[in-house]
Amino acid sequence: NRAKIAFEAKRWLSEVRADFGPRTMVRDLSLAEKQLVEIAKAVSTGAEILIMDEPTAVLSVREKGALFELVGKLKAEGKTVILISHLLGELIANCDRISVLRDGEYVGTVGAGEIDERGLAAMMVGRELGEMYPEIPGCGDEVVFTVDLSSLTPRAHEVKLETPPQPEESGLTLSTIGEGNVKPRDLAIEIRAGEVVGFAGLIGSGRTELWEEVLGLRGSGLRYSTELLGQRQPHWKYGLWIQRGVVYVSEDRKHAGLHLEFSVQDNIAMPWLGGFGRFVTDRKRVRGEAEKWREKLAIKVPDVAEKVGSLSGGNQQKVSLAKWLMGDPKLIVLDEPTRGVDVGSKAQIYDIIAGLAMEGKAVVVISSEMQELIGLCHRVVVMRGGVPVGILERSELSEERIMELAAGVEA
Repeated sequence: NRAKIAFEAKRWLSEVRADFGPRTMVRDLSLAEKQLVEIAKAVSTGAEILIMDEPTAVLSVREKGALFELVGKLKAEGKTVILISHLLGELIANCDRISVLRDGEYVGTVGAGEIDERGLAAMMVGRELGEMYPEIPGCGDEVVFTVDLSSLTPRAHEVKLETPPQPEESGLTLSTIGEGNVKPRDLAIEIRAGEVVGFAGLIGSGRTELWEEVLGLRGSGLRYSTELLGQRQPHWKYGLWIQRGVVYVSEDRKHAGLHLEFSVQDNIAMPWLGGFGRFVTDRKRVRGEAEKWREKLAIKVPDVAEKVGSLSGGNQQKVSLAKWLMGDPKLIVLDEPTRGVDVGSKAQIYDIIAGLAMEGKAVVVISSEMQELIGLCHRVVVMRGGVPVGILERSELSEERIMELAAGVEA
């Protein structure tokens, strides 16, 4: 009964506030939208015990709110929900009790109202945490990468920009974006040496899609013009961007970032095999490079010959970083760099990002965690409907301001 199936699917999708229909092909959904389908599918079974493993890792604030409303309903119906998560604030706000594991061992259980995030983090890592975010150095003046978004218009199926019509004029500056008098065609984003630029937005805002298209990972990229170190660049495929020092660390490390059945050393060396021997790969050099990156990024693995699939999420992410940093890139685009990563590994990855900026690298961080963007970035570009609607300087950054722009709410 296809009609009944569609009706029921629509009802459960509405419970998680999905904005796509039941007949949408899953292959056409983003990673976050696929997660909503998974949650709707699990809840629809009517199970008495529901175990959710990192259910909000890819969700926006709006979708998270819908999920926890649903969890509250399930609890009121007498059902049991187990949440597995690294997002400590969410656990404290939405759980009755929290049990902590560390290195595969049970540490203890506390009432959610009896502990704060700092105390919970200390239980997780076995020590008191210092400041989570490192000091970000000032950036240089050299423009490493420019992407011109002036030809963009809001996507028809997304929220429309609420800027009123403006007369044609030139000389508009980035500082006025988001204040109602700059249109996307006036926008060219410059990323400087030593600068960390964040990209924020709700699910479907186009953060990931923009950079994947710019770097030739989807579509033609013809909507954008780019400059690298002041030189206009053709619309290259990703392989040519790599050769010119521009790399992308995928948000989906398990399917698009790493080969889980391959070893740590082979994953790290894979993009650069041409440098390890012309006809035969020098396995000794491959191992030596992998050992160097294991030490540099503190990758916890007994042997670099171990399969990447056997590592924790945090260590897999470090391997994904090492894989691209080995090429000494000029621009690193990091998509959700700490998704599904424990608190201790998060702090280490933040230190790595700060270190890259200190070395003069240009860094882009695409993230759904606003606090992460506020703690790490010199500037944050806010996306909505597939286009940038605001650029906030470090002194202007706050969760409220980012959300106002992302959701189209006037300040």
